[in-house]
Amino acid sequence: LTQQHRGLSAALLGGNDSVQAARAAKNAEVAKQFASVDGLMKDGASTDAMRQTWQDARTRWDSLSSQVGAKGLKAAESSTLHAQLIAVYFRLLDQLVDQSGLILDPEADTYFLISATLTRLPMATEALGQARARGAGFLAEGKIGPEGHTLLAGLVQQAEDQHRGMGIAFAKSFAVNAELKSRLGGKIAALDEQVRGSLSLTRDELIAKEEIAYPAPDYIASYTRTIDAMYVVADDAMAALDEMLGGRVSSLRTSSWIVFGLLAVMLGVVFLFARGISR
Repeated sequence: LTQQHRGLSAALLGGNDSVQAARAAKNAEVAKQFASVDGLMKDGASTDAMRQTWQDARTRWDSLSSQVGAKGLKAAESSTLHAQLIAVYFRLLDQLVDQSGLILDPEADTYFLISATLTRLPMATEALGQARARGAGFLAEGKIGPEGHTLLAGLVQQAEDQHRGMGIAFAKSFAVNAELKSRLGGKIAALDEQVRGSLSLTRDELIAKEEIAYPAPDYIASYTRTIDAMYVVADDAMAALDEMLGGRVSSLRTSSWIVFGLLAVMLGVVFLFARGISR
């Protein structure tokens, strides 16, 4: 949601008032999600460090939301502040994963699936989100100079690298679990095509051109479809992970069942945060 708010804010602050209503609606969605996570952070399972990180995120969001609403920022400034906020989200996500114990999973298939879904995939969506926001800002302003070309070229390369890393993590999981490959492999391949399409749009309509005229709302929509597709894959991967952990629970002693039951609860908290806030 914050990633989507960033793209719409860049277009609005770049001078495209047609996205104003959509930006306001997304702002309300982010605020609602913050309220939900506020409740989770009051739970006994959260640590002091996690609560401090979350308070940092909330303070940054409150300030950013107010400044964008007042049109008190330039598009580039807004994108930078959004990126800094999302970096705080990722710090909290890392703390959540550590607290859950998921990163210590002893089975190769679930270990790499956790890495792909809760670390690599969110980072890949963030790289795409930055390309969406920066590109939308340039298109709304109707101009891009050499520095803009260089910036976008770097973001496209970063997005490719992050997406490749996600694919490698999924492939490692598939290598030791053929059933998982059958379930998710085709979806990952289709996603590859969609990511390449969005990045090609940036290359063709912004990086390769001196005069830019592609509609900013259409550019945002293209990237949003791709990022949404990545979260559909994440939903499927998390469902598979939940089933795999559930199957493991049924064969454990009562004490271990309790541990895995608590882990499953924390897993739900982790994914709610990763999907709802960063998207």
